[in-house]
Amino acid sequence: MTGCKVAPEDDDEQDAEDKRKTDSQKKYSGAPSESSSSSCGLRRSAEETSPQSPTCSASTQPMRRETSPDENLQQLQKKMAEKAAKRREAESKKNQAKFRRGVVNFMDGPWMTLISVSLTVWALIGDDLRILTTNRPADIVFNVVTIVCLSFFTLEVVLSSWCKKDVT
Repeated sequence: MTGCKVAPEDDDEQDAEDKRKTDSQKKYSGAPSESSSSSCGLRRSAEETSPQSPTCSASTQPMRRETSPDENLQQLQKKMAEKAAKRREAESKKNQAKFRRGVVNFMDGPWMTLISVSLTVWALIGDDLRILTTNRPADIVFNVVTIVCLSFFTLEVVLSSWCKKDVT
């Protein structure tokens, strides 16, 4: 077992040794500790270097990679950009839901009901009124009104399907 320290016989000696290690780590917290591997830029944290048992277990503990301030700044900017994108997406969904609620409220409102009923009555009796009351030159006006009614009914069905979840 090379590189492992043998457990001291006396608990007082072990406590004194632990205290010396933690004191030296506190003093030199900016510099890499004795157990650091400076060749690859990895360092053990203070918790990782303190002995947890009398046997050597330092080789099984994971090592952290030191990052430069530039890398930290890039990571922070990346996280901030991701959060901003999520916020924009959430705000977009919120605005779309608000718009849909407004359209649903209009579709279920009294004005839409009045317009729908009026155009339905016109679609049912408009052609009969045209035949009874007008001559051939007025057919164009009635045809345009009929096309407007059909367009309105199509728009109503499309908006109802788009806005109401249970209509799909």
